[in-house]
Amino acid sequence: EQKTSIEITSLPSTFIGPEPLLMYFHSRRSCLLYVPKMAWMSADDSISALMAASPSFSIADQVLFAIGIGFTHSLIVLVAHELGHSAASRDQHVAQLALMLMAYGHFGVEHNRGHHVKIATPDDPASSRFNESIYAFALREIPGTVAGAIGAERRRLRRRGAGWWSPGNVLLQNWSGSALFAGLLAWAFGWPVLVFYALHCATVWFSITMANYTAHYGLLRREVDGRPEPCRADHSWSSSFLVSNLLFLNLQRHADHHMHARRPFQTLAHRGDTPDLPAGIPGLFCLMLVPPLWFRVMNPRLLAHVGHDMTRINTGPLRESPGTRPVPQT
Repeated sequence: EQKTSIEITSLPSTFIGPEPLLMYFHSRRSCLLYVPKMAWMSADDSISALMAASPSFSIADQVLFAIGIGFTHSLIVLVAHELGHSAASRDQHVAQLALMLMAYGHFGVEHNRGHHVKIATPDDPASSRFNESIYAFALREIPGTVAGAIGAERRRLRRRGAGWWSPGNVLLQNWSGSALFAGLLAWAFGWPVLVFYALHCATVWFSITMANYTAHYGLLRREVDGRPEPCRADHSWSSSFLVSNLLFLNLQRHADHHMHARRPFQTLAHRGDTPDLPAGIPGLFCLMLVPPLWFRVMNPRLLAHVGHDMTRINTGPLRESPGTRPVPQT
């Protein structure tokens, strides 16, 4: 039986903090309120980084501080992801602004035009493969997302009869904005702050890579007449852990998102025809950092879901990619 969206109006705001609940009480458009705050937080991080440069902070302290703030601010990408799927041009423009703050403008292009088309296929850099560790996946997904975005934008411009250096190039617009933002930070707080900003952005990128790693691990859309079969709910992993989904905008109701990409996050439902993850996002993040534990927990679930049919498992191209383990013959 299909579960419906969780009713949360009776939950106290102190349970998970007021901001995610505020978004739920309103709509997708309330995400717009989060972007100005995140812009201020990015500048505030730079000030904090300069404070951390005092003699009482070791290099290790500064690095851990930047990484911690980066994981916190990865929420801005979730906001941008939500707004980027909106049909309203205003929402899409704000999504680009949000990604610009993290120097992550290519994510929006590749995610909407690439990932949602190639989901659960070996050609999708954002779909993790069977026995592929998070570290091997990151080395493939991060550059693959950049390359995919460049290719998608080139094709869009070509269809419009425009060149790469056209003012309408979304990637150049976003990357120029990121460079301007970094320059303003350096002008205001000094050039050393760029080291903090770069580590901060890298952490945000990696945290989204970790989320992508969980979404389609090992799942495959088989080819039918030379094309991938239509996307179904069982091509995505999902879960319905209350706190995790409240904090991360129902990110783990992922199957319903891929079936209805325009559907606002607060209306996503947990589907009964999708494989279930064993934990929420925080638990999965800890698990994947130790690949043997991840494989021990997830591989049996994956094999059970597909009935041990290896033709339904994404093992990547015939040539094994670096960092993956041999696929067992069953």
